[in-house]
Amino acid sequence: MNEFPTISIIIPTKNSAKTLPSLLKSIIDERYSSFEIIVVDDLSSDKTVEIAKNYGARIISERSSMTMARNAGNKEAKGKYLMSLDSDMSIEPGLLTECESIIENEGVDAIIIPEVNVGEGYWSSCLYLEKIFSFGELNLESSRFFLKSALDSVGDYDEKLIAGEDADIQRRLVASGFKIGRSKRIIYHYLGKLTLRQIAKKYRFYGKTISAYREKYNYKSGSNFRLYMRKKNIFIYHPVETPGYLFLRLIEFVSYKQ
Repeated sequence: MNEFPTISIIIPTKNSAKTLPSLLKSIIDERYSSFEIIVVDDLSSDKTVEIAKNYGARIISERSSMTMARNAGNKEAKGKYLMSLDSDMSIEPGLLTECESIIENEGVDAIIIPEVNVGEGYWSSCLYLEKIFSFGELNLESSRFFLKSALDSVGDYDEKLIAGEDADIQRRLVASGFKIGRSKRIIYHYLGKLTLRQIAKKYRFYGKTISAYREKYNYKSGSNFRLYMRKKNIFIYHPVETPGYLFLRLIEFVSYKQ
């Protein structure tokens, strides 16, 4: 990794030893010439830090939430560009080069990178549809690659937000007149083999924490009926997963109304 990197990749971690190697390997395999990896670790008790060091990452160890970790990493970043990734992701080959090229040649300040959910079992396969429906929907996708000066201009991630922090940054970028681009290459988000209980627990957690984002923007979640009608072919092509997906959306809707 370069002493004066072009891209700084920020990865918050918490006991991420099972998933982190796949992400770090995908970055290294990119063979991009100038980058640094900054892992901001929330005092993991497994081998997360050891794994990160083996891949040459810079380590920041401190008690932190996701937003706090991103801010800590951004402050230490040396790159012209920032990339925000989660520890259970991996990147498609060529993504770093593509993102740099988009900003340099298209005059944008941040880039939305499409995400694909990947997992095992029925419920994880149902959540595959979640990201497919969000493709191309500016209100459902958020940027993960930034011109550092643009992100610095709109300020830190809001550390009061546990849910909606990515959407908050996106709103502030757009409101400040920054241009948003989009990559063709994707990020894979690994879900593992999720159970219905695990998904419901996650929805309840976010349902309890989304209030801060709602209050900040006077935001009210609505129905996705029009979106589903525009993209109804997704349901047609995935008849097995569709009932499960709609059931999960119902659980999410009820959780967010609490």
